[in-house]
Amino acid sequence: MIRDFSGKTVVITGACRGIGAGIAQRFAEQGANLVMTSNADRVHATAERLRQQYAANILALNADVTDEAQVGDLYRQVWETFGSIDVSIQNAGVITIDRFDQMPKSDFEKVLAVNTTAVWLCCREAAKYMVKQQGGQADQHLVRPGAARIYLYATLRGQQNGGDWHYAKPGAGTGGSSHHGKCLLSGHHRE
Repeated sequence: MIRDFSGKTVVITGACRGIGAGIAQRFAEQGANLVMTSNADRVHATAERLRQQYAANILALNADVTDEAQVGDLYRQVWETFGSIDVSIQNAGVITIDRFDQMPKSDFEKVLAVNTTAVWLCCREAAKYMVKQQGGQADQHLVRPGAARIYLYATLRGQQNGGDWHYAKPGAGTGGSSHHGKCLLSGHHRE
């Protein structure tokens, strides 16, 4: 089913290849304004290919999603460029090939930084603009596809004080215990 995303702005992290590039292609087909990010320079080539193939409006940016300042700058630039953020897909992720009993702590910390902390940073920044976008009555989506098919899906239904942010399960570190992660904004979730 092809939906019309014309005029909608979609941010995709980890969009230079694989699943991220596939997600970007689908949204380009559907007419979305795309923001494709990666810490790899090849995101620009992927974006150019999609621009030519679909005449899509695409902004390609390099960003380290584990860096709080860069994430803030990323979402600020999206807002300033398009004036909206309707969908934010946290696709950036890393895995290690080391045996568990031989994995250096630094590798484990990198996995947590990219697969968990970065998801939270991006969702937090996107949510600020999503709530602002419709005066607290936004209907946007925060999504985290995961290798184990664990999704973080949240629909904002207005600004609410005191959300339980620490209950967020962005996919990594959940041990596959949940098909859906907990909502980042308590009281704003629907399935």
